[in-house]
Amino acid sequence: MSMKAQILFLFSIYCFLIGSTPVMKAQTGKFYSTDKELSNSLINAVYQDRKGFIWIATENGLNKFDGTRFSIYRHNATDSTSLKNNYVRTLFEDSRGNFWIGCINGLQRYDRATDNFHELFISRKNPHITSIIERRNGDLWIATSGQGAISLKKNSNPASFHIETELTDRIGSNYLNVIFEDSRQNLWIATEEKGLYR
Repeated sequence: MSMKAQILFLFSIYCFLIGSTPVMKAQTGKFYSTDKELSNSLINAVYQDRKGFIWIATENGLNKFDGTRFSIYRHNATDSTSLKNNYVRTLFEDSRGNFWIGCINGLQRYDRATDNFHELFISRKNPHITSIIERRNGDLWIATSGQGAISLKKNSNPASFHIETELTDRIGSNYLNVIFEDSRQNLWIATEEKGLYR
């Protein structure tokens, strides 16, 4: 065996031994509970915003995790800029950086500068918000449990929500769980009692 072949053979054995040696990677987990950190153990959504904060929507408050500690937001009847309802169902951040909070009785937008929430009135009845998406064209679409689908055109005044009655009439249900837009811009709508529609 030539010297070059011997070196290649020894190098191959070395690489095999190094590659087969188990490398222990330490991964630790942390359990967050209602004892110290979370406002509630009934979690509806977990969302990371563009600033890196982790938001946890629960059935008793909204939690924000900054990597070290939790901040808990709850409804305060004497403060109109507090969380609208402690039962938070869904969270979404749009391409313009607006952070939306869907509660069981309405929609709010979080103001990072003031650390407050602002209610957006959609209709006389405060809808139970179940899902929020931004379509490829920039329009915001909201699924509700009881009032069907609601849309907000890109760059329009937040007061100009449009209830999509024609769409929900075709589906035959106002009780929607999830709304989703696929890569072909088809809307997929999961209802509570009438199945899935595209």
